[in-house]
Amino acid sequence: MAASDSDNRTKASVPDSVIFDVDQRTGFMASEEPLTRLPEPWEPWESTLDAAVDARLQLGDKPGITAEDIDRSSVWRVRVRELPFLSVEGLDTPILLRRAHVVLTYLLHFYVQSLPPHDEVRIPRSISIPTVQISTKLDIPPLLTFSDTVLYNWTYRQAGELTPTPSNIRYLDTMAHVINELRVLLLDVKKLCDPNKYYTEVRPWFRGEDSDINHRKWVYEGIDDYPELKTPTELSGPSAGQSSIVHVLDLFLGVDHQPVTSDQPSFMSRMKLLFLDHLASNPRPLREFALASGSTDLMVAYNHAVLSLKAFRDSHMIIVTLRAARTAPTAEQVPSYESLKGTGGTDLVEFLKGTRDCTKDTLIN
Repeated sequence: MAASDSDNRTKASVPDSVIFDVDQRTGFMASEEPLTRLPEPWEPWESTLDAAVDARLQLGDKPGITAEDIDRSSVWRVRVRELPFLSVEGLDTPILLRRAHVVLTYLLHFYVQSLPPHDEVRIPRSISIPTVQISTKLDIPPLLTFSDTVLYNWTYRQAGELTPTPSNIRYLDTMAHVINELRVLLLDVKKLCDPNKYYTEVRPWFRGEDSDINHRKWVYEGIDDYPELKTPTELSGPSAGQSSIVHVLDLFLGVDHQPVTSDQPSFMSRMKLLFLDHLASNPRPLREFALASGSTDLMVAYNHAVLSLKAFRDSHMIIVTLRAARTAPTAEQVPSYESLKGTGGTDLVEFLKGTRDCTKDTLIN
């Protein structure tokens, strides 16, 4: 019994922010500014990534790609293949591991997506093995994820600048207000992001094996020499579905997504998944509470929050379909509504409609 009490005291002494990697100021973003460069022993990785950016590498399947572009990409890939094999020993803190994952997976995607479209995808041992080793330590897949492109890949515009976050959400009307603010931010993409540039010059770099236009398999060279490492199988690209925030809202509001399947949560960091599992195991029965209360005001407030989440998902669908249409060269080449794919390779419209309908079904009649 004494040992059990000791264990309980130990668990109670560890702040939730440490266990779940969720910060009261920054939410699901890193609580401290992410590392912008690895220490000197791993400088070859950093300098090779710099070289990729400086060379302005082009997608291997880019229409009209020039011979000069092809040669420049080829020279850079030779540099990757000739990288020294660097040990991951010493990368033993979360901030170092996250930076290493960002650098290595961007190298990996630059390498794969700059290949000619019919070339075999063989990721050189110089980056394949450390990528899998670091990913195993972090318990996330060995390719770009939402964490690499967003959560741990930012810096302050001015050193030390920190935007205060709202106080903890205590009431349903506040939750509805916050969700509406998220919707406004989502719709701002129409003003701040050129769809043609995004879909043709940015998004393709994020494709994983699941989204490869020629269905090529990604081979991580040297993986068989390390029996302790598993051959990667989860190889979808980064997606906003890997963000924790909407999953948390669903859990708080009791939105049941059982009819809709998605593997996106498996691409989250271990701590974020632990947080979601904790919420799911300790549900906040807001819907049941509102029903049992018999209070019309409370049920209206609950429905207001649910409708705000539905409106957020409606806006997402509108943006996806309109922007896909705008990126087609001709009217005849506009993709069908049902054929649209998410960044992570999901059947996008079917998935979005499913989540939207599940949200609507949560309303109290």
